[in-house]
Amino acid sequence: MFLLRPFVFLRHGSTDWNQENRLLGQQDIPLNDRGCEQAKEASQILTYLQFSMIVCSPLQRCQQTADIINEKLNLPTFTHEGLMEANLGEKEGHLKNDSVSFQAWQKEEAPASGEAYSQFKVRVLKSVEDIFTISQYGFVLVIAHGGVFEAIRDNFQMPEFYLPCATPVVVYPRLDAIILEKKNCVVHTQQF
Repeated sequence: MFLLRPFVFLRHGSTDWNQENRLLGQQDIPLNDRGCEQAKEASQILTYLQFSMIVCSPLQRCQQTADIINEKLNLPTFTHEGLMEANLGEKEGHLKNDSVSFQAWQKEEAPASGEAYSQFKVRVLKSVEDIFTISQYGFVLVIAHGGVFEAIRDNFQMPEFYLPCATPVVVYPRLDAIILEKKNCVVHTQQF
């Protein structure tokens, strides 16, 4: 298994489409004022951790989140194409309750002209593997999307839970367990 050390995952700050409950997918939607404030608040929490680098999705909502956070952290920042949100094809921009469900998508019901979940998950896990290869031994802050986190969570068979925008989650991989912590409370422990 490639995931041998802890990292922090942060979903990007809020956008207008998040607030409208729309599927963003790979649409390059910027942060709104609330998203900028969320990123500033997250930076206050993250200043207490010693990161070696920030790696983020190339979509502007993630890059803007990284830039705001990095005003405090002053770290090398890299983008990785593999951390882009899923390509949801024709469903992008639609209201979530009008679109294909996440569970259906996981069962290979890919939206028209979109990315199959199995392809997306392989892409995400390959990008995480790349990040750990590049970062060698440092503690990494990964800034990406809700779908990216779902692929990571699903890979380790953790139960589903909603990850709000700009909420840091520390993932502690071990040889026998992965513990997911959200702020200061343990959400889940999975034994292997």
